[in-house]
Amino acid sequence: MTSLEDEFGIVGGGRRHSRAPGEGVAQEALLRGEVELAIGAVLDGDPAYLFDKVDALARDATGLLYVADSGSRTVRVFDHRGKHVVSIGGRGEGPGEFRSSLLCGLAFDPDGRLWVNQAFSFEIFRVGPGSVGYVESFVVRDPGTRALCGNPMFAGPTGITVPRRGPSNRGAKDEHVQVTESGEVWGRVPNVHSAPDFGVWEWPVMVIRSPTLGTNPGAFPPPFAARVLVAHAPDGGFAQVFSPVYDIRVHGPDGTQKARVQSDRLGPLVTEGEMREGYEELANMRDVLRSGGPLELLEYTEYRIPERKPVIDRMWYDDDGRLWVCFWPAEADTMRQAHVYDADGAFLHEAEWPRGIAIWLGGLSGDVAVGVRKVEFDVEQVVRLRFLPQPAPDPSSKP
Repeated sequence: MTSLEDEFGIVGGGRRHSRAPGEGVAQEALLRGEVELAIGAVLDGDPAYLFDKVDALARDATGLLYVADSGSRTVRVFDHRGKHVVSIGGRGEGPGEFRSSLLCGLAFDPDGRLWVNQAFSFEIFRVGPGSVGYVESFVVRDPGTRALCGNPMFAGPTGITVPRRGPSNRGAKDEHVQVTESGEVWGRVPNVHSAPDFGVWEWPVMVIRSPTLGTNPGAFPPPFAARVLVAHAPDGGFAQVFSPVYDIRVHGPDGTQKARVQSDRLGPLVTEGEMREGYEELANMRDVLRSGGPLELLEYTEYRIPERKPVIDRMWYDDDGRLWVCFWPAEADTMRQAHVYDADGAFLHEAEWPRGIAIWLGGLSGDVAVGVRKVEFDVEQVVRLRFLPQPAPDPSSKP
């Protein structure tokens, strides 16, 4: 039998943390995120408070909140009370406008300038008290780059580091690249994205014929699919995991593995209701592809939904360089849960927050996170949470 090191393609050493997550840590090392501010969720009134499709979030050093709304192609700025301050951009191709319908990343560089990611190009702004100044825009000059999208996004003194999306490889990004503000790619770090045999976790493969791209094989993420997850750190390092197995590899900026974190934790069971809804989703997706639209489905392999969900749903670094490992929730869970590690892979604490809030779009630092949730009529609302320590349970209260 091959080892996980062989299966993952890991070469070299790295520190293995023998302490399981939470072991030897005080019970109060659970932090719970509680909503302290909500913005939006109005169906009429001031359009500055109505969001269409929020794809990225950020906070600056003064506490201002930045919301990238791809639907309106604007970045809206709000103060700490949730009052709209200014909007940046808008639809168009002129200076400071956004031509793309995808605003997939926000980051501040060391000079305090705001970088806005449009997947293939960037806009840079200088934001001051009550004012916004357009600085420049550039297209990434790299013929091998298909798309540069990833949250959170981080900017450093030599440019910005973002994942590069390559050919379909079951959820992994080929590499992350460093891009200067002239659009030149000056550095690359390949991600180790091979994984054990997927077996029953295999994705459905389809062969599609497109009028413009011809015939191509591809894959799409089915319900509860196993994926190779790669999280990118502010310093250019990254962490990687195969989602059904709690076995996280932490790498430095040069790609060298510096830590490995393991746990016996399993993903929750898939309920009968979730199984039924999953197969209905697959059938609907297949019917859409066979409906005679611009894409013609030539071949499709069936997919069997597993009995268990993967243990890990998402993984990301926050603005402080901490690694968040977020678990798949069980059907009845009302809270999201995550383990949080420092930059070297040492366990810090557990975290939990209301299940319907996505806090992985950026703007998470210290004990404050910002996120997006859907409320009535699927209207999006931006919220700010504060993570507070929870007291240890009283042993005398146990039956």
